[in-house]
Parts: sequence; C-alpha cells; structure tokens
Amino acid sequence: MYYTSQDKEELEAYHEKIIEGEGYDGVIVQGWASIIEHQDGDKWAILKHPSYPLIEGVDDDDEPLDAPTVDDISDFYPPLEELN
Repeated sequence: MYYTSQDKEELEAYHEKIIEGEGYDGVIVQGWASIIEHQDGDKWAILKHPSYPLIEGVDDDDEPLDAPTVDDISDFYPPLEELN
C-alpha cells in the first residue's frame, strides 16, 4: 500500500521518521522507500511502512488516525504506449 499526498514535504517527513525510528545508518540501508511523483506533477506517493502511520493519534472512538492508502499507483506512470 502507498500513501499519496499533494504535499511532497509531508512524505519526506514521513520518510525521515522511518529512517530515524528504524535506525537506518545510510550505509547498509539508505532509506525506506523512494517518493514517486505523479506523471502530472500534482501529487506524490510513498510505500507505507507497516509500523509507522503517516498521521499519528486517535479519533474520538480511540481508533487510530491515519491517512488513506492506495494499493495501485500505476496511474502515476505514463501509459506504456506513450513511452515508445
């Protein structure tokens, strides 16, 4: 699953949170995942880490808050026929 956002900085902060939380040293493990720009340039996506939500906290029913996710980001890339 992927988080998507119109704010690249939000996803960069999420990426940094994972790097710090997992103790990635930048030598053996460079980072969690690449931030992918949509082909139209209007939104971004990053792979969701199973241990880190994009939004932390709970709602009024004590359910965890979190941003919506998508399973498929194929629309982020141009159709194959446009690549030829």
